[in-house]
Amino acid sequence: MKKISERLEGFNTYWKSTKAESKKACRSRVGVLIDMLNYRFKYGFSALDYQVFGFAHTRDKKARLSYFGALDWANANYFLNLPKDVKFDFFNKIDVYKLLEEYYIRDILILEEIDDNRLEDFMKENSVFFAKEAANYGGFGIEKLYTKNFSSAQELRSYCESHKLNLIEEFIQQHPDVNKLYPKSVNSLRVTTILDKDNEVHFLPTILRMGGENMEIDNVSSGGVYVQVDQTGRISSHGFKEDGKFDLDGGHIVESHPSTGTRFLGYQLPHTDKAFALAKELAVKVPEYRYIGWDIALTESGVDLIELNTYAAYDMIQCYYQNPSHRGSYDEMVKLVGVDFRSLKDRYEKVRTQR
Repeated sequence: MKKISERLEGFNTYWKSTKAESKKACRSRVGVLIDMLNYRFKYGFSALDYQVFGFAHTRDKKARLSYFGALDWANANYFLNLPKDVKFDFFNKIDVYKLLEEYYIRDILILEEIDDNRLEDFMKENSVFFAKEAANYGGFGIEKLYTKNFSSAQELRSYCESHKLNLIEEFIQQHPDVNKLYPKSVNSLRVTTILDKDNEVHFLPTILRMGGENMEIDNVSSGGVYVQVDQTGRISSHGFKEDGKFDLDGGHIVESHPSTGTRFLGYQLPHTDKAFALAKELAVKVPEYRYIGWDIALTESGVDLIELNTYAAYDMIQCYYQNPSHRGSYDEMVKLVGVDFRSLKDRYEKVRTQR
């Protein structure tokens, strides 16, 4: 019964998504559904892939298969990010912090490793801060907290324990030029690196993520906006808002931020050279994980590592509506790592023996 329920839920997601995609394609919803399911079962593209990669606007198979889709992403993570002998877990924020502590500018505390005196000192120094779960993603498991709402360190600790929050972090003060885009969230630069066959670092497309209207986090899965950023630090596209729940229009372009009105295209970001240099240095430091998305804050004094993602989102860096070539990153990734991920039919066995 559980499998049947999951399949019905999955089918409903695809059907729901056809409402917007059929209008873009000028085709019937049934026709688009058949097309979507065909690419789902043959190549592993999700409903969200169909939306973000603009499949409604092209039926050319070669163009579509140039995109790195959901199943390709899973295969790549199996092949590139499952080291056999490693003593840290990059899905766990505590492990990441301990390994890369020197790269964080802000104060970060692991609650189980500090006493109440240290926690009290932190509260005196910070009127607002973030508390996070050690293992979560997509903007979930994060809370913005205010010192004034807690009478003591013991009360804060009790609150965090009851909400399964393991770390507390000093609030990042981002650069004024980044605040002009949107001031209510820390707008992170996502720099995605990949190590090739010779352990040389390469950059996949870079994006800047911002919170949507009145959001205090920048995660796209929670309603944020993202733009493409070139190697000079200039925003090279309009913004895009994904519609992951397929309740609205299946994602749409915004030329300026809906809250601030700041126009995106051509906007110059500060310190991006430092962000690229930091990501390159970190990628070499942890070669066990060859495909990583580094979230970096642009501050007045430079850059600060926010976190890393071993399951770095593949959709945003390939957005059809932000890329004039309308081609994805699949061929580039295959060339860099020397593995055709679509050949990994039996993923576990082939990945285990080829690494």
